[in-house]
Amino acid sequence: MELKPDGLIAKMDASLRDMALGDVKRASKPGEDGTGGAKIAGFLLGFCFIDAVAGFHAGRTNFEDIGKNFKRFVKVYMPNYDPDALYKDLRNGLVHSYAIGQTYAFTDLEKDGKHRETKETGLGKRTLLNLEDFITDLEHAYAALCGDIRTDAAQFAKAKARYEVIGLITVA
Repeated sequence: MELKPDGLIAKMDASLRDMALGDVKRASKPGEDGTGGAKIAGFLLGFCFIDAVAGFHAGRTNFEDIGKNFKRFVKVYMPNYDPDALYKDLRNGLVHSYAIGQTYAFTDLEKDGKHRETKETGLGKRTLLNLEDFITDLEHAYAALCGDIRTDAAQFAKAKARYEVIGLITVA
């Protein structure tokens, strides 16, 4: 049976929306003891989520050009973010060095300021990122990509190629 846009999106939803983005959301929730959950893990998983959906946007069929694809996805679907800073300072810095670079600082439930507000912090002038708002931005970006897969034949062809070569995580 030939894969159609809605069928591909259903597969993406089961893996990317429900499992991957679901894990990001679960990391943002308080633990049983009432403390803040796993916020840094939520950001780490959020950047992995962007890498994964950026591959569908780009039609990536190998593991090359991940940085270029990440930045292009952010530019198109998350235009309120600086793609270069998000990739270098957070995606690479946090994932590979457990560091956040010079651009961003994390805030919990906007205790220190509003999401994407730039202000002076103990680390210098930084743009604040709140995980809960970042999750909302990820949800909107993913929904917009799925809308494009449904309505744009070229975008569907790229996403389909990505799926057919690399596949997705499923739970047996």
